[in-house]
Amino acid sequence: MNPRPPWTSTAPRTGNWSRRSFVDEERILPVKTRRRIKVWTLTGYRAGERQQILALAEALGFPFEEKLIHHGIGTAGASLLRRVSLVGIPASDRAALAPPFPDLLIAAGARNEPAARWIRRRSRGGTKLVFVGRTWAPPSAFDLVVTTPQYRVPPAPQVLENLGTLHRVRSDRLGRAGKRFRGEFARCPKPRLGVLVGGPSGPYAFGVRAARRLVRAAEEEARRLGASSLLVTTSARTPSDVVTVLEEEFTMPAFVHRWRRNDPENPYLAILAESAALLVTGDSVAMISEAIQTGKTVRLFDPGRGRFSMRAPDGPPVTDAEKNDFRWKAWGYDLMMRRGPRRLSRDLALFHRRIIGAGHAGWVGDPLPPTRPEPPRDLERTVERVRALLRIGAGDVHEEFGVAAEA
Repeated sequence: MNPRPPWTSTAPRTGNWSRRSFVDEERILPVKTRRRIKVWTLTGYRAGERQQILALAEALGFPFEEKLIHHGIGTAGASLLRRVSLVGIPASDRAALAPPFPDLLIAAGARNEPAARWIRRRSRGGTKLVFVGRTWAPPSAFDLVVTTPQYRVPPAPQVLENLGTLHRVRSDRLGRAGKRFRGEFARCPKPRLGVLVGGPSGPYAFGVRAARRLVRAAEEEARRLGASSLLVTTSARTPSDVVTVLEEEFTMPAFVHRWRRNDPENPYLAILAESAALLVTGDSVAMISEAIQTGKTVRLFDPGRGRFSMRAPDGPPVTDAEKNDFRWKAWGYDLMMRRGPRRLSRDLALFHRRIIGAGHAGWVGDPLPPTRPEPPRDLERTVERVRALLRIGAGDVHEEFGVAAEA
């Protein structure tokens, strides 16, 4: 009998997916409504924030209206000073924020914070404000703050700290994407290792040196896991010279996708679906969270060395052959983390320690755990908290969507 492949899980499964990998679609039941819930989303100006907002809004199951506002001079200052204001927002966008106000407002991003709090105040308690990520105002200024470990938000009754970010990765979307790209991936023999590449983030530079280390690490990890080829995708933060290295220097069969804005042929979801295991660069909390949710083996790549290793002080040392890439922005962020106010930075090491300690991932080259836990229920936990805010009971749902709230 062949031994169990190292990417397989011993956790209980239903169908092709871990039973907790996704919001359980079988619990979405048609029930007649007793309330009509009005929801606005204050669209994030960063792609990752927008995805988290949409993930929560869609999972709640109520119709929602996206409010996109533009930010002018004064918006950043209003956020830093914790103002409750529409300062810096053009008159045309302010008109879209006029009453009647919603029952629920979901928002993210520092520049959106003053406007979100303005809506909450003007509603005189009628609008529940759910803010995703990190806030400048204290948690008591919101009805719920949904955050993750790297932001170091202090515990409070209004704070829900999830293990990872909210996302829109669902089994049905993965299935469709995998089927769509099956032909393009055909030249890469199975089993495959998916490689999800981020870029420079905070104190961590990511240039050509790190890219070449990634090429070696991905091929070594693929051979270690028994994978025969690589499915690689870059992202919005991946520098062009890093992409060039990835396109030219792999020696084993590899599909490499160069990220483009608004690309209808983005294979990201298909790579999640068609890979037997996943390797993710440690800079991207969102991609790591999505990889973990598939229930597959997840390995993390550390682009740095020495003090700029994500595992410092226990990471690999700087040597003549293994030096760090240099970026002034990364150097300045490192200085801010060590000398500046904690509120101005985030600490990715806190996130890494949490997910590795829980058994959801491991660093490239580290021993594989004998078993893996069920993926986190972050989205489900958040939906439960929001429904509690709105005082939604079992069967108390919106008729257009027919999504049953759990008791």
